Amino acid sequence: MSYKVIITTNFSLNLAELQLPLMKALRAGGVDVLGCSPDGPGCDLVRRANFLVENYEIDVDGTNPVTEAKTVFALRKIYKAHKPDLVQHSSTKLAIYGTWAARAAGVSLVVNTITGLGFSFIHGGLYKKMIDALWMTSGRGASWTVFQNPDDR
Repeated sequence: MSYKVIITTNFSLNLAELQLPLMKALRAGGVDVLGCSPDGPGCDLVRRANFLVENYEIDVDGTNPVTEAKTVFALRKIYKAHKPDLVQHSSTKLAIYGTWAARAAGVSLVVNTITGLGFSFIHGGLYKKMIDALWMTSGRGASWTVFQNPDDR
């Protein structure tokens, strides 16, 4: 039985340009890998490398609770259908929503890689407090979270 991994990004070009080398290395090691991102030109590049890509919708700057919930449920549906052993998310919003979705779908390992905490953490305010609360609830569900910017560790 092959180990299955889903690599999830919030932009299709991130999947193609940043994650495709990892996907290829995992496949070379015998891992069943698929990509997950919003539809876009990067998805075609990943598909041309013979990977399955599942699409979902995300408003990367959105704050509408209904739209945000739709993203969580869409990810949960994908994760539940494919039953991965591990999912990897590569943005702050995906680290929150993707972790919730993965845990709800029964995924045993969740890895989040965050390049930086971004605007809301730097400038503070009510929005930062809301993100902090969401982060605390999802952070407990992640197996590993890697902060790539040393200032955010």
